Amino acid sequence: AFEFIYDFGADFRVKKQSEGDEYSCEGISFAGEHRLLAFTKKYTTGAPHFIETGHREPSDIPEAMLGTVGEGILRALDALRIEYGASHTEFKLTPGGEARIIEIGARMGGDCIGSDLVYLSTGMDYTAMVIDCALGKRPDLAPKRAPTPAQIRFIFTRADLTAWEETRRNAPDTVWRSSVRDADAVSDAVTDSSNRHGWWITTGAP
Repeated sequence: AFEFIYDFGADFRVKKQSEGDEYSCEGISFAGEHRLLAFTKKYTTGAPHFIETGHREPSDIPEAMLGTVGEGILRALDALRIEYGASHTEFKLTPGGEARIIEIGARMGGDCIGSDLVYLSTGMDYTAMVIDCALGKRPDLAPKRAPTPAQIRFIFTRADLTAWEETRRNAPDTVWRSSVRDADAVSDAVTDSSNRHGWWITTGAP
């Protein structure tokens, strides 16, 4: 049986104590009606710091699980009385068949999830939806482009920088956007997200 376990306000403890892969769900709400737009696979360094190294949409959550996971997230949004605007729900799927919520924010996902990955992977303009909600207008859910898988990878280490250079050289047409800074300062020390030296977003199969 699939079980949704709520543990609000325990971000680090849930990440540390819960085995399994980490995901997020990107949603939009208007007048208490919720629409779940995308599920994101989140890549991290794991314990002890759980530094996020990249994200991918669509996620690899099995189709058979998506409905149950989505229902749990909808109940959580209702419980928190999130009625208008974006939502970003982070959770883990454990090997034992539990979904453990890490946090829910009434905001778009950062790290280009809300601004880019949702738009690319679904074709829907998430940013425009958030603006519409702020103006009291029902968000437009119609796709604006053909959806395609999309992923972002952050540059922390020399291996990451090499991967970016290989992508730029061998598959430049897959690059949607990128930002690289202080490339000469890249090392293999990864202690927190401030060690990032850039990122790049690609479209198509990873």
